[in-house]
Amino acid sequence: LFGETVAETKHFSCDLIKESKSHVAFLQTLHLNGISIERPTLKTFLRYSELWLPLVNHHQCISGTSSNDRNGDTQVLPSGLIPPGDVAWLWHCHRLAPYRYAKYVKETFA
Repeated sequence: LFGETVAETKHFSCDLIKESKSHVAFLQTLHLNGISIERPTLKTFLRYSELWLPLVNHHQCISGTSSNDRNGDTQVLPSGLIPPGDVAWLWHCHRLAPYRYAKYVKETFA
């Protein structure tokens, strides 16, 4: 990076500024709705672990595409598949520990 011209620098596969702004908007929405303030309930955890993750896995198997990167992070969801806020918050938090998340996903859905 040092000593390279702008034309020589490597490019990311996404617009980092756009994605950062989208991520901040996601977090602000959760916070404004009180989702990120309260401790997740057992009901939310069960919806995440027993319904959401198997649903995402099922849709990925049907489509025949792998949308997981090497850390197990889901990059693209099938069209129309959007988690409810409380589940999205748990999923977000789970992926903040990428090695543990990847291990869990591989052990659970391999």
